[in-house]
Amino acid sequence: MQQIKSNQIEEILDKSLQKCINVEKNFINIMFVAEAKYEKNFHRIFNEWANQCKDISMRFGSYPSVLHKEVNGILYPDLKNGEKQYCYANDDMQVFNRENSVVIFERFNWGQAEKAVLDTKDIIKERTYSPCYNNNTYSLENLKMVIATVYPDEIGYQHNIQLPKELLDCFEKYEVIG
Repeated sequence: MQQIKSNQIEEILDKSLQKCINVEKNFINIMFVAEAKYEKNFHRIFNEWANQCKDISMRFGSYPSVLHKEVNGILYPDLKNGEKQYCYANDDMQVFNRENSVVIFERFNWGQAEKAVLDTKDIIKERTYSPCYNNNTYSLENLKMVIATVYPDEIGYQHNIQLPKELLDCFEKYEVIG
C-alpha cells in the first residue's frame, strides 16, 4: 500500500479517471485508508474534485437498504434464513450506470451492516448486480470508478467491520498519512 498525503488525493483521482473515462469496459477501484483525523476531509476533497470533473456522474454514500415486505399493511424486514436481506432499488442501478459514473463509499468499513457492505462485492469486482428481490442482473459497464474510504483495521474503531481479502484485492490502496 502506497503512503500519500491528503493533498495528493485529487491528483490520484485525476490520473485514475483518465485511464478509464470514455474507455469501454475499463474501470478502476481506489481505496483510501486513513485515521478519522484525515478521513474527515475526504468528503470536501471529493466534492471539490467532482465539481471540476463535469463529465462524470458522481454518487455519494450508496449502500443497499433492508428489503421489506408488507404483512397486513405493516412493513417488516424480509428475512431469508433468519437474516435481513439488503438490496439496491432499480433506480439506484440506473444512477450507477449513467455514462462515466463514479460511486463513492465513504467509511466503507464503519457503521454499516456487514451484509450490506459485502453485497456490494459484485458491483466493485465485476460491475454487475443481481438484486435479491428478482432474477435480473444489471450490467454496470458505465460505472468507471468506485472510490472507498476506510479506517485502518488495527485502530479498531467501534463499529468497524472486517473486509474480506477478496473484496480488498479489488482496490488500488493508498494510506493517507497527512
